[in-house]
Amino acid sequence: MDTLPPDWPPISSQLMHFYKIWQSLRDGPDVPYRHQLSLRHIKSLASWLVILEVPEPGKLRVKVSGSSVDAVFGRSLSKVNLKEVTAPEASKAIVAFHEALMTHPCGGYAHDVMTMDNGKRLDARYLMLPLRNRDGDHTMCASLWDAVAEGFTAPPVDHRTRMTHSELQYACHLDIGFGLPAFPAFESYLKSKKFPKA
Repeated sequence: MDTLPPDWPPISSQLMHFYKIWQSLRDGPDVPYRHQLSLRHIKSLASWLVILEVPEPGKLRVKVSGSSVDAVFGRSLSKVNLKEVTAPEASKAIVAFHEALMTHPCGGYAHDVMTMDNGKRLDARYLMLPLRNRDGDHTMCASLWDAVAEGFTAPPVDHRTRMTHSELQYACHLDIGFGLPAFPAFESYLKSKKFPKA
């Protein structure tokens, strides 16, 4: 299935290209292994790609981050726990959204305007697709960013910069053949547009 549901918002050609690459790597109904998503496949998309992992429930760790994503935070995000670069109330919602799509598994899409604690703002759209680890477990995902920083303030200048505020415009999960996760906590968050308390 190389098309998205008709009720999905329009996505950029870059995100759609990423979705088609991911679909091409599927062997049967299950999702691809992490090692299958190589530079040979993603080429020009690599600088905005982030590979995430849930090493244990409630934790989200960056396995690999592209150079453009690192530039947003002014540091390499590889091996970083998400809580190190986000405010606590933000990380709880973000971890829950990603954890649901990895463990169910399903895809995800979000449009967010992030504000960093130095005033930098970034308008970003993300397509997140699950991956299996080497043991075949659904504990990883690939997230491609389609981001615009023009018109916002200067990039971060030190490693202490964190995401402190999020103006979430839209978010949804994508059925890739396994249905969608029951996710009432995140649904109520989407309606309120406020982060749940940590």
